[in-house]
Amino acid sequence: MGLRRNSNWDFTRPVFCRLDLESQSLHHAVERGDVDSLQRLIDTDLKQCINLVDSVNARDGLLKGTPLHAAAEEGDAKVAKFLLLNEADIFAKDRHGNEPLHLASVRGHTKLINLFIEKGAMVNNRNDAGNTALHYACNKGHNEAVDLLLRKGSVLNSKNANGWTPLHLAVVSAHFETVRILGTRGADLDCQDSKGNTPLHLACECNNTGMVEFLLSSGAKTKVENKGGQLPGDLASRPVIKDILGWKPNEKRRSSSNSSASTSSGRGGKGDLLGKPKPLENKLVAKVRSSATQPVNSPESFQDRMKRLTREKRMTKKNNKTVLKKESEGSRPGSRASSAWNKRFLKKYGLTSKNLFAPTL
Repeated sequence: MGLRRNSNWDFTRPVFCRLDLESQSLHHAVERGDVDSLQRLIDTDLKQCINLVDSVNARDGLLKGTPLHAAAEEGDAKVAKFLLLNEADIFAKDRHGNEPLHLASVRGHTKLINLFIEKGAMVNNRNDAGNTALHYACNKGHNEAVDLLLRKGSVLNSKNANGWTPLHLAVVSAHFETVRILGTRGADLDCQDSKGNTPLHLACECNNTGMVEFLLSSGAKTKVENKGGQLPGDLASRPVIKDILGWKPNEKRRSSSNSSASTSSGRGGKGDLLGKPKPLENKLVAKVRSSATQPVNSPESFQDRMKRLTREKRMTKKNNKTVLKKESEGSRPGSRASSAWNKRFLKKYGLTSKNLFAPTL
């Protein structure tokens, strides 16, 4: 029976060559934390392949990471020290451009972060997405790692490919303590990303009331517009957040700005520039964005839902009883409804209850 084709195979050399098996063994030993096996592999078998590849920096098949990447992710400082003593490349990058320092920051392994920095790792190096180690530590809320990286010289307001700073990531991930640490270190609370959104914009878009209040108490500005002309309140769907921000609809903001512009123009200032109408394209964009961000009702809690269903059930029963009562009154002999109808009928045709059933002559 033939072998199934595997996309990871390299058909330029035998599939099960010795180098593949040895590099896999090296990675497995790192994952197990088996230093003795690492020493044996490096001292014996892999030295025969030294002209083909640096055994300590052998790549795995999927993410193209080295054994040092695996040690950084596992958090094994003992194995990492052993690999570094055997000339492991601390600047090696996997298929996403991550160095071992990036992976250690994702996991929050402060011992490895400190070790890599002592061995020469650069705290502000970026991966393919433009993220530094501080971006990942803030995104995961590893506060000890955040504090360590800041003390080692990480740029506080560094932006990734989307223009997000570590503060943007901490806000989106709802890590309050991380936001507090960044704020006390002097992070720019009103820093805008590639779309012009500040951290407050993102907190409003996530409908995180607590984060909105936290940013406001820290001094974040509420009147910063993004590139779409939207204020933070325009992105919120919860009425309570709009109330906290003192948000007004676009029409009210435009009318108030026009009135202030006319007042300033009457005084001889620069009112003509402030009152200048926006181009048609901007109006259309603002209209589309405002229609796409109409506030919706906040999600109904379980208790409120049960109360509403119980109330509706009671009203349904009450209405059914009322309908049945009316129908029974209208059809029951001798009832008020039937007697009134009979009187109207008899009067219409000139009949009386006495001659109605009288025998015909």
